[in-house]
Formats: sequence, structure tokens, C-alpha cells
Amino acid sequence: MQDEANRGLDFTQEEWAIILSLSSSSPATAGRAGWYASILCPIALFCAYGSWRREITAVEMAFACLLGCVLWSIVAELRSSQVYRSICRKIVAFKEARERSSAPEISPP
Repeated sequence: MQDEANRGLDFTQEEWAIILSLSSSSPATAGRAGWYASILCPIALFCAYGSWRREITAVEMAFACLLGCVLWSIVAELRSSQVYRSICRKIVAFKEARERSSAPEISPP
């Protein structure tokens, strides 16, 4: 099935993984929210603990962890956007090639 659908588009395995993930019927929102909560809740608790105990080092460490998570998320999104652009370019090129091949040829009189 995948090879037949991929004919003419030449998607990489990484591109197919994203296409299949985004087109699946199961919503990934709850899973992503849980994943982010598992990272952000301990950081927030550590910051709250540091604030309550007036431990500036704990607050600074929580901030550094939060900054690291945000930077990691930005890098991951930038990497994913490259794959998305690649998928879209292949789809556009495939569509344009099909339109050119199906267009009626007009011969000069």
C-alpha cells in the first residue's frame, strides 16, 4: 500500500512517518499534553519549592530547565518544518507534473 501510494512522490521514511501520524484517526493532542505536563509540572513544582524556601538557586535551576525545554522544542519544530516543506514541495511538483502530462497538446496549424 505504501509503495503504491508513494509512486511518483518518492517520500522518505521520515516523511511517510509524519504523513501517517498526521492522518491517523487517533487524536495525539492528549498524548502531547500529557508529555509536556510530565516535563513542565516538576519544573514548576521545583520553582514553587524554591520560591517558598527562598532558595534562589532552585528558582534559577528551574528557569534553566524551562529554558532548555523551550530551546529543545524550537529546534524540534524547526527540524519538523523542514520535513513538512519537503513533503509539500513533492506534492506540488507531483501535481504540476500530472497537470502537464494530462494537458492537451495544441499543435500549430
